[in-house]
Order: sequence, then structure tokens, then C-alpha cells
Amino acid sequence: MASCCGEVSSVKQDSIWSWFLCFCSTLCMVLTIGFAFSLGVLFPVFMEEFDESRERTAWVSSITMAVFMFLGPVMGAFVNRFGMRASIFLGCLSCAAGLALGSLAPNIYVLYFVFSVPFATGVSFIYLAAPVSVTQLFTKRRSFALGTVSAGQGLGTMILGPTLQALEDAFNWRNTYLIMAGVLAIVSFTGCFYGGRKQPLETKNSKRFSWNFSVWKNRKFRILIAMAGFENFCRIIPYVHLSSTLFLFLGFFAAAGRILAGILCDFRCVNSLFLLQGAVFMSAASIMSLVVVKTYPALASVVVLFSLADGLVVSSFTIELFNSVKESQRASSLGFILMGGGVFMFCSPPLSGLMADKFGNYTATFLTAGAVGVLGSAVPFVLLCMRKETDKAQDDQVFLEEIMDKDQTVFIKKEDESDDMTNSTSLVNLDPGKPVTLRTSQVRTAHERPVSFLWAMESPFYPSPS
Repeated sequence: MASCCGEVSSVKQDSIWSWFLCFCSTLCMVLTIGFAFSLGVLFPVFMEEFDESRERTAWVSSITMAVFMFLGPVMGAFVNRFGMRASIFLGCLSCAAGLALGSLAPNIYVLYFVFSVPFATGVSFIYLAAPVSVTQLFTKRRSFALGTVSAGQGLGTMILGPTLQALEDAFNWRNTYLIMAGVLAIVSFTGCFYGGRKQPLETKNSKRFSWNFSVWKNRKFRILIAMAGFENFCRIIPYVHLSSTLFLFLGFFAAAGRILAGILCDFRCVNSLFLLQGAVFMSAASIMSLVVVKTYPALASVVVLFSLADGLVVSSFTIELFNSVKESQRASSLGFILMGGGVFMFCSPPLSGLMADKFGNYTATFLTAGAVGVLGSAVPFVLLCMRKETDKAQDDQVFLEEIMDKDQTVFIKKEDESDDMTNSTSLVNLDPGKPVTLRTSQVRTAHERPVSFLWAMESPFYPSPS
């Protein structure tokens, strides 16, 4: 069995100890990101306590979400440099400090800075370290383990939503913050079970605190980060503006969706990209349908559909992302994804609150959010087009590889006067009609260049002889 001081890399993959560490990661996700998504329970409490509008109150959740996502690249570099143990430990302590300071806030503006910022910083630590650690601990059941860890948000919403409401009713929100701060301070010691292994970086100096910008060369990653922005704009709105009585449905079925996506993506016949696209569309459609429901059972049914779709989105997106980049790029890629989504998530709750204040209802809010989500669901079509182009490029690559592996004999002949180029393949003038042998295999060995570069250099175009 691995000791609490051992490295993650020393733990046998898919072992009982791996599942124990997976449980620790999930617990941290429940208490941090789950709490962040349960802040909607305290939304009316803050409005009444500080006598503020929906727009200004929504900034509490908005700043929390945006800061934790903006810090994604920084935390990705931190995980690469200092490993899982420091990330988990500091993440829980930062969240605990934010809750303790937030309980002393005299007004909503102070709450923005003393609670939202430090708490969001801690969430960013956990949100980066937890899924990355799972990729090191599992091989056979990696998708299921990723689904389990990402289910921490849904489980946290399901558990902490009613819990926060009960604690607020019994002790008021300030004492509730202090209780949660104590719990997180204790949970921070689970970080001792992780090793200090750093993510492998493709640099000569692996001890350097740096960002892995090479991931931006990946076209699929650039498309996914655009998709994350649209999806994060719409998915956060129900968590902020729906009634606290619905958080049990939100949390339970979001967790179920995450685990279900992990199970499905373990099957080879399931395409995680198609699953992601369908889930994003279902999530957006369910948000738009909130404007037509009139009864509580109908509202609960729509929330169940949204929660299930949201869970499928989170897990399938993480799996698709990690399958699209190298292991050394996973922490950095997830960090950049969070930063991109944070731009949209920063604007979404206050904008939705402003529309609700102006129109007196949430019709425009839910329709706008759903429309943005539908637009995001169309983004994977770009990935499909890119995949076709990539397959064609790979076929051309194979063809050129076959050509370059053997000597080629080319006949130079005079073309018609209408053609201003000939099929010359040398850097010197060649007589038409005479065969020329190109020893491409020797050139290829001598030069470390892509095949396309070598073929272009060995097959230049020349004016046809007059």
C-alpha cells in the first residue's frame, strides 16, 4: 500500500488505494465546487440581509465562479510545479479562510472581496488537481473515475443545498459560514494522502513554474475552449436563480449524469464528442422550456432534465478534452478552458439578474441563456469537419511517406506551349525526355523535415523550355 508521503506515480493504478484517493478528491469537490454552485440557496438571504437588488446580489456567485475559472492557467502551472498534495491542502485552506472572513462582511461589497475571491482561489486549486490526479491513478476505469470526481459538483449541490438551508434557518448564514470553514479546515488534511509528483512538462527545466502554451497548437483544443464559453454562460443561470427547493433535484441528477457519462464513455461504441453535443443541446432546450412551465411538478421535471444533461456535459467534456491532449498538457489545458469559460460566467449571472429586474420576470433570461447554449451545441460540428480534414491529411501523409521511402524515377518531357511549367524535379536544367532518378530516401535521412517540406524541395516548378 502506498504511504501518505509517497508519490502518486508510485501508487498501483486501478487499485483500492487509487479508489480511496478518488474518494478524497470527490469529497473535496463536494465541499468546494459543490458549495459554490449551492450559493443560490443564500441568494434571497443576501438580498434581505444587505437590502440589495438581484443584479448586485448575483455578483457574489458571479465573482466566485469567474475568479476560480480565470485562475485556471495559474493553478494548472502550480499543479505542474508543486503537485497534488500542496494543491489539495492549500485549496481547502483557502476556501476555509474565505468562509471565515465572509462571515464578518458588513455589506455586499466587502463580501465580494473577503469571501468570493479567496474562496474562488481555493476552488480553482481543487478543480484542477482533483481530475488530473485521477488520470494518474487509473487506466482501465479512467472515464468512470473522472465521472465520479466530476460528480462532486452535483453531489455537493444535492447535499449542501438542503444543508445550507437548514443551517441558515437554525444558526443564520454567518454561523453557517463558520461551520463550513471548520469542516474544510479538517478536510484539507486529506491532501497528505497524495504524493508530490509533478506533471511531466515538455521542457528541459521541469522545476520551472511555467505554463504549457504548446496546447494552443492543438486545433481541437481551441474549438473546445470556444464551446466551453457558450456552455458556461447558460449552465450557471439555473444554479443562481432557481428556488432553493429545487436544489435537491439539481444536485442528485447532475451527479447521476456525471457518473453515467463516465460509464458510457468507457464503452468503445460511445463517441464522447457526440454525447457532449447532445447533452449541450438538451441542457439549452431545457433552460428555454422553463418559460412555459406553470406547475411545480412540471418545473421539477424540467430541472431534472437540465441537471441530467448538465452532468453529461461536464464529464463528457472533461473526457473529450483529456483524450485530445498529451498527459503533460492536461493540467494546463483544463486551466485555459476554465479561464475561457470564466469570461462568460462572469457576465452571465449579473446580466440575467439585470434582465429579471428590468422585465419583472425570467422569460428573457432563460430564453437568452438557452439560445447561447444551442449555439454552443453546434460547435462540435466544426470538430467533425476538422476530423475529416485531418483524416484526409493523414492519408496524404501516408502516401508521401511511401514515396519518400524509395527512389523515384521521373521522366522530364516538353509540355505544350500553353503550359508554362514542366514536371522538373531538380535544381538544375534538365533535358526533356531523359529519365532522372531522385534518391529521396537519402535526402530524407539527411534532413529532419516534414515529408511535405521534402517533397516540395525535391519537386520545384520551373519555366518550360521555349
